[in-house]
Amino acid sequence: MDTLARFPGLPGLFVACVFSGSLSTLSSGFNALAAVTWEDLLKERFAWSDKDDHRSMRAVRLLAFGYGLLAIIMSFGVGSLGTVMQASMSLFGSMNGPLFGLFSIAILCRFVNSKGAMAGFLCGLAVSLSISLGGILHPRPHISL
Repeated sequence: MDTLARFPGLPGLFVACVFSGSLSTLSSGFNALAAVTWEDLLKERFAWSDKDDHRSMRAVRLLAFGYGLLAIIMSFGVGSLGTVMQASMSLFGSMNGPLFGLFSIAILCRFVNSKGAMAGFLCGLAVSLSISLGGILHPRPHISL
């Protein structure tokens, strides 16, 4: 940017190219997420999905819009996350604890069924995510000596 700043309009063109590339990538990702969600999770739950392609297409578009809206809402919270390393380590750490518990109970206990293991995993995930997100969103105040 510093090298091209002396040419009028070139920094704006550079920013427009970056935005265009990111918008293209994000829209492809949202459409892929919507299509996979529809095909794998929701299509079999609706009786009209095999008969009416127009309604199915509208449902996939609505899912893509919902994923885009979710990304916009989540982007407002990114400013309070701190560094990328801190956020990723706390979120991955909070997800790996319940996953380790799920694997451990599957290996060590034969009497646990899949519903109980999944319920324990989801409860552990909810608790650990609430603790880690609470620590990120409401950090302890810095006390200077």
